[in-house]
Amino acid sequence: MVTGECRGSAISLVGVNPSPDGYVAEVDDRGPEKLEVHFEGRGDQDGKETEINAECQGGVPVFDASVSND
Repeated sequence: MVTGECRGSAISLVGVNPSPDGYVAEVDDRGPEKLEVHFEGRGDQDGKETEINAECQGGVPVFDASVSND
């Protein structure tokens, strides 16, 4: 889970909690223009990757996720 907060058009990272089923989180961008977090699978989830991006729109964080199975 990724949590972001907007102050005007600036976004900041509040927290990142990878799921307990074998994912590791890597924060690539903490703001203020955008958030970018990658979750990489380990163990049973090896090769799976999820990318979460977020930016502020109208003072509210808007999130987008993409999943790949490398």
